[in-house]
Amino acid sequence: MKLIYLLLIVFCSGNAFAQSSEIKIHTYASQPRFHDSVNTHWIETEKSLIIIDAQRLISESKRAIRHIRSFDKPVKAIFITHAHSDHYGGLPTFRDAFPNVPVYSNKQTIESIKNDNRGYNVARKNRLGDDFPSQSELNAALPNDVVVDGQVLEIDGVRIRVDTVEAGEAEKGIVLYLPGHNTLFAADVLNNGFVPAPLESLDGWLKTLDEWEKIYAPDTMVYIGHGQEDLFDSLMVNQRRYLMLMRDEIKKAVKDGALTAAETDSIAFRLERAFPHSHGVGGTARFNVIKFVVGHVAKQYGAKVETEVEFR
Repeated sequence: MKLIYLLLIVFCSGNAFAQSSEIKIHTYASQPRFHDSVNTHWIETEKSLIIIDAQRLISESKRAIRHIRSFDKPVKAIFITHAHSDHYGGLPTFRDAFPNVPVYSNKQTIESIKNDNRGYNVARKNRLGDDFPSQSELNAALPNDVVVDGQVLEIDGVRIRVDTVEAGEAEKGIVLYLPGHNTLFAADVLNNGFVPAPLESLDGWLKTLDEWEKIYAPDTMVYIGHGQEDLFDSLMVNQRRYLMLMRDEIKKAVKDGALTAAETDSIAFRLERAFPHSHGVGGTARFNVIKFVVGHVAKQYGAKVETEVEFR
C-alpha cells in the first residue's frame, strides 16, 4: 500500500478555496492469483476517507475494507468509476461495512450494473460462485447519487471534479480530478502493464486520450485501476502507442472485410513482441487476451472474424 503526501493551496477567482491542508492517497491492490490485480484507492483527509472503486471479489473487498478501517476515520463517500465488474463486485460488502455512506456514479454505470447490459454479472457469478455477489445483492447496493460531467463536489474540504469518459475501454463512465492537488483517478482509461481491452470502442478510447491531453497537465499524478500510479505524460505515451499499433495492424488486416485466424495470431504476436511486459487480464493468458481483443476490435470495424477466442 502506497501513500503520497500532497500539500495544496487552491485559489478560485483570486480567493482561497477552503480545503484540507494535506491529503494522503492510499491503495489496496488485490492479489493476482486467479485474476489480475485491481486497485481500490482512498483519499485520507485530516478527518475522513473517500473511497474510489470496490474490487471484484468479495474476499478481496473484505481485505481492502480491513485496511481502510485501520485508519479509524469515517468514510464520507464511495465512487464507482465504470461498469466493469472488477470495480464494483465488492460494492455490497462495502455497503455493509459503511452503511448510509453516499455512493456516487454516473447514470449509465448504474443502469449497466442493474440491468447487466453486457452479461458481466452472470459470467462472473458462474465463474466465481460465492466470491461474487448475486444480481439481487448488487441491485440492493447500487450507487444512489448520480453525478454528471463537470460536476464539482466538496467532501471534507477536498474539491473533486467529475469528468465523464465516453465509451472506449468501458461504457460511459467517470474519472475524478482533484484540481488543488493536480491528481487524477483515471480508472482504466490509462493503464500500466496490462493488455488494453477496448471492449466498447478503440477509436473512442483514442479520442478520449486526445481530449485528455488538452485537459490534464503532463505532471498530473494519476492513480489507475490496474497497476502502479505514475505521471500523466508517462502513462499517456505507452497507452496511445499500444492502441495505435493495435488499430493500425487490425485496419490493415481487415481491408478485405475479414480477419482470419492466421491474421489474428500474427497481429497478437507483433503486439506481444512490442509490449513484452504487459499482462493478461481476467485470469486469461496474455496471448489469448490479445487475440480476443484483436477479434473484438475487428468487429468494431465491421469485419467478419473467422475464429472466436474465449475471454473470461
